[in-house]
Amino acid sequence: MQKTTIPKILIVDDKIENLVALEKTLSDMDATFVRALSGNEALTKILEHDFALALIDVQMPEMDGYETVEILRQDENKSGKLPVIFVSAICREESYRIKGIESGAVDFIAKPVVPTILRGKVRVFLELWRYREQLEDVVEKRTHALHESNETLKKEIKQRQQKEAELNVTLKKLEDSNLELEQFAYIASHDLQEPLRKIASFTELLSRRYKGKLDKNADEFIFYIVDSVKRMKTLILDLRRYSKAGVRGGDLEIIDLNEVYRDVCEKIAITIKDANIKVSCDKMPSVSGNKEQLVEVFQNLFSNAIKYNHHDNPEININVSRKDEKWLFEFKDNGIGIENEFLKKIFGIFYRLHSADDYPGTGIGLTLCRKIISRHKGEIWVESAKGQGSTFFFTLPVDLKIQPEETDNSDKIIESAERREAQVAVDPVPVEFN
Repeated sequence: MQKTTIPKILIVDDKIENLVALEKTLSDMDATFVRALSGNEALTKILEHDFALALIDVQMPEMDGYETVEILRQDENKSGKLPVIFVSAICREESYRIKGIESGAVDFIAKPVVPTILRGKVRVFLELWRYREQLEDVVEKRTHALHESNETLKKEIKQRQQKEAELNVTLKKLEDSNLELEQFAYIASHDLQEPLRKIASFTELLSRRYKGKLDKNADEFIFYIVDSVKRMKTLILDLRRYSKAGVRGGDLEIIDLNEVYRDVCEKIAITIKDANIKVSCDKMPSVSGNKEQLVEVFQNLFSNAIKYNHHDNPEININVSRKDEKWLFEFKDNGIGIENEFLKKIFGIFYRLHSADDYPGTGIGLTLCRKIISRHKGEIWVESAKGQGSTFFFTLPVDLKIQPEETDNSDKIIESAERREAQVAVDPVPVEFN
């Protein structure tokens, strides 16, 4: 599919007069319209064009709008992420709106269409499409430039293999080039927030100007737009956290993991108490690492063990042992567990096993853990079965210069819990220590 500077909008309806009416209403938009009279024709058009938005009727013969969008969402490529707005008279009923969201639509417009609302919503998605196209163009050019730079460096390395000093300089250039790629991802995720702020501003302006002047669904539609922007902002912030883990990791130093464990327990003391979770932990070693990042690993594993646990007597057990030149850490819970087919997939970026409505979050946590553990020259994996809890394992290198300390976590965690409970005036957190 070729890129174009003019966005394309797919309009799908089994009645030609409705297609004509939609085009006429949106005639002032700087966009090209492509018609489809059925769900099957719509899927064919999507393969032939790169659309910025699709407006799809729900009630169509042979294949209705719900089925069309469900098939569309099965595509993992760009077309599977096409924003879809349902345009239908039945979307006034809540059950149909819920079904539409579950099938993959991002918004609804009720028939008969209110032109102002239709144009406002379409304008927002067209602006988002334009920002995305601009960013992709920048990324493509930058990637090409970096690729050319890397090719040049490889040639220099081959030419200077015999000269150790020059080879070291070339290797350093390659390292800087890789770091620059991560820095670019970090900066790009930062710049994405600006178009989101503009979308939110336009929506708020639309709300202030037309609140109470349109039909009773207008405020609800505007809410859907704002909510979508908030969710996208959360995704971008998590992407920045992921990029930051490689770009701004900081120097490694000797870290007492007892302090890391204590800091995490302080942060989530109230959550542990509210969930009535029984926690036990072995004495921790000291390792060479970045404290801020290791705190993030412990906190993510703790948070997942709490979030996905509905047991009557929830437990989290943390065990530590030495395996040759590695420390082996085990975070074991008695939560809902994970099916075997998903044990590797859950470490993929933004991969989720459950909907955001069931369990909040973006799916970045375990990906971040994997990146941090990898940076510390370790490995992370999980063993689990559905309904039988999960055990997350990760390793960190043993620093032979560091002698194990006989540290009792009980005193530290109880002391930190008492400080936290004194601040919030609640009962102590039920924590046990080995």
